[in-house]
Parts: sequence; structure tokens; C-alpha cells
Amino acid sequence: MRNWIIGVVVFVGLLLANPSDREHLKALDMSVEVDSGEARGSERGLEYYNFYICSAMAKRDRETRRSSLLSIGAVKIVIPLVSKQAESEK
Repeated sequence: MRNWIIGVVVFVGLLLANPSDREHLKALDMSVEVDSGEARGSERGLEYYNFYICSAMAKRDRETRRSSLLSIGAVKIVIPLVSKQAESEK
């Protein structure tokens, strides 16, 4: 029983520490002035994926409909996977 309680507490802690879309945008040095998450990324072709204990931000190319992963995050840490200079050129 004790192992279940510890597991539930750890899982809830990971849920609460999952980075938001705003934190992904900050890590990628993109502006986050707009309050609505849908408006923040949709016009840029950005998609936020919430996997509950971790999350990811991807950019979808409108012509080819292919996505490229920009960042991953967990435990309030976001790791950008593209250089900021390369992202600004797109």
C-alpha cells in the first residue's frame, strides 16, 4: 500500500511540474504576450503536445504538413532542440 501512495504522490508531482506552452515559447525566445494558448501558437504553425508528465512543442509546415520538434520539457525544465538563430530564420 505504501508503494502505491508514493507512486501517486510522485505522479501528481510530475503532473504539476509539466511545463506549459508559455514556458516552451520562453525557452525558444518567442514572444508570449497573447494570453490565449490557441492564439499564441496557431498563427505561427506551432503545436503544443501535453503528455501529462512531459510536453513538447513542434512546428508544422503548412505546405508539407510535416512537423519538426522544437523543444521538450518535464519537471519545469524545457530543452530547446533547435538553435535560436535557426528558428529565427524560418
